[in-house]
Amino acid sequence: MPLTDFLDLRFLAAAIVTAVSGIMRGFIGTGSALITAPLFTLLFGPQAAIGTIALLKIGIALQLMPNAVRLTPWRVVAPMTVVGSLVVPLGAWALIVADETLMRRLIALVVLAFSLILLSGWRYPGQPAPASSIAIGGLSGILNGATGMGGPPVTLYILAAPWAMEVARAALISHACLIMVPTFGSLAVGSVVTGTIVWRAFLLLPVYVVTTWIGSRTFRTADEAAFRRAALWLLVVVAVATLVV
Repeated sequence: MPLTDFLDLRFLAAAIVTAVSGIMRGFIGTGSALITAPLFTLLFGPQAAIGTIALLKIGIALQLMPNAVRLTPWRVVAPMTVVGSLVVPLGAWALIVADETLMRRLIALVVLAFSLILLSGWRYPGQPAPASSIAIGGLSGILNGATGMGGPPVTLYILAAPWAMEVARAALISHACLIMVPTFGSLAVGSVVTGTIVWRAFLLLPVYVVTTWIGSRTFRTADEAAFRRAALWLLVVVAVATLVV
């Protein structure tokens, strides 16, 4: 497939979206799909969007996972990830059979709902434990398969733990990276992942890698609270715009 088939205004817009999401992913450890999912859906359609996101996340795992593994609280993250992986195919099935307009609006509503919850300051009232990790993992897995956005419920859950920000960030990274493997597998089996999607992800991956590195470096010195608020307001704008268009 000629490279020139990808170098158009849609690809340029996708590269800009990827850059912004990479910075968020590197800084916070999660949240990149909240930007890419609704905007990629507008650019390429729901199935192509989620397939591209899955490939990008797998590619970035090699960059973020080595440092995250040693800090990750596996007692909480392991059951959440295993259960999530088992139910990912259910979400992928919904993505494949559902109407594209319906999926686009669902993706935007998920982004809007979780952005507003995080902006409100609400926190999960309990503490991470194996039983609750299984429930959160199941919800995350279904959302991953259907929308590419399994991170929001996990983020709310993990942020309730009395952990240092570095540990919470490592937990988010480990879960997000590992669950994308079965997500990609389910989408591939469902014929969602095409040659066009693979090429697009391959071309966008360097942008994602570089901006994720920039975000992870910025995490060491920047005001985490201010960055988080700015990112969440950006997500609200993206979600509303996706619903209106």
